[in-house]
Amino acid sequence: MIKLENICKSYDEKTVLDNIMAEFPDDSITCIMGESGAGKTTLVRIIAGLENADRGTVSGAGAVSFDFQEDRLINDISAADNIMLVLDKNDFSGHDKKTMRKIINENLAEVLKDYPSDKSTGTYSGGMKRRVCLVRAMMKKSDTVILDEPFSGMDEETKILAAEYIKKHRDGRICIVVTHEKSDSGLLDGGIYLLTTDKAVDTI
Repeated sequence: MIKLENICKSYDEKTVLDNIMAEFPDDSITCIMGESGAGKTTLVRIIAGLENADRGTVSGAGAVSFDFQEDRLINDISAADNIMLVLDKNDFSGHDKKTMRKIINENLAEVLKDYPSDKSTGTYSGGMKRRVCLVRAMMKKSDTVILDEPFSGMDEETKILAAEYIKKHRDGRICIVVTHEKSDSGLLDGGIYLLTTDKAVDTI
């Protein structure tokens, strides 16, 4: 279980998170929701250890794979090459590079219609790039997967494909998804933590 206790974070004079208390159970998917400026991205970055809280503690996250809001892809190489760059021998699970590339392409084909394996990601649409980033995060071995707005730029059909991919490849890991859409929790069969403007986290 990931446990957050009294998480506080301010930037200059602005308080973003104020005494946040939350628990994310083992083997669960949870959507963090809230209006813009409520601190959703700041909170998941603190969980991942990418930022430090001013006060409070995070326990239980372990190794984290992270899908950022920004694509962070190298546009002049293929999707498979982008994913290969972040994987190491531990992620290969004993496979050689040729086999691993085959597995990567199979994963990409699950979420991309008519997957253009030989094209650079610079030719992809925004929604296609988001799905490449999703596969990259899910294929990295970790204890926790954090996905920050993973469905951006996707229509309903491709969002369903992406949600099914997450559920299939989560492998029992805690999965935390930042989203604006309550319906996303239904697609993921997940719970919701609502991060409100008064800094309280409510379970729905």
